[in-house]
Amino acid sequence: MKRFFKISLRFFVGLFILGVLGLGTLYILYHESLPEGKEGPEAEAMADRMLEAVNADAWSEVRYLSWGFPRGHDFVWDRQRNKVQVEWDDHRAQLDAETGKGLVFEKGEPVLGTDADETLKTAQNYFWNDSFWLLAFLKVRDPGTVRSVVDLENGEKGLLVTYQSGGSTPGDSYLWQLGPDGRPTSWKMWVNIIPIGGLEFTWENWKQTPNGAWYAPMHDGSLLDVEITNVRTANSLEELKLPANLFQNI
Repeated sequence: MKRFFKISLRFFVGLFILGVLGLGTLYILYHESLPEGKEGPEAEAMADRMLEAVNADAWSEVRYLSWGFPRGHDFVWDRQRNKVQVEWDDHRAQLDAETGKGLVFEKGEPVLGTDADETLKTAQNYFWNDSFWLLAFLKVRDPGTVRSVVDLENGEKGLLVTYQSGGSTPGDSYLWQLGPDGRPTSWKMWVNIIPIGGLEFTWENWKQTPNGAWYAPMHDGSLLDVEITNVRTANSLEELKLPANLFQNI
């Protein structure tokens, strides 16, 4: 028994060391320090240009939005009332996206008490993260944001947006690079949950909703790709083939 314990301990210590070495290698290869930017009219003009290029006005008219995210997360969002349904594995949560209060079901059965509270918090975090990958360009002027211009290595300028408050991870920063049409082509991120700063992902394969709002479902990265699927917009839940009373109890 002691011998088995020693072998197991060595095995897990070995895995831990390999993990640390692997993370260290990735850090050396990919990490970048957060650049300094300059706040002011130029940064605000870049933000305006991006918002116009994605047709933010058209997005403001979208009532219902549904989409799928990697890891099997599926969403239906009433953007006017800020109510959202999140489905993953055997869970379905319906909640107020701001307060996190709502209902939880597992395999179709209601979940109550502490388990429900924990699942609702998970659903809220999924919604904050996964909707950000879809609509982050609309949040460049959220309360608590600071915008600045950064000189890029390719001679162009980028828009650095720092979230000083709000969301689940205040302090995160994103450096947008815009294309000739004003729509983003990529961003680099400095976020609390990832120890490697400056990881870059593309914003590509741009598509339009029926009312002309733009979105980019594909994000290619150095270490992983993020693809958003089944993006649909509607003026009613019936258009999404969902019951009209979907959110009546929250």
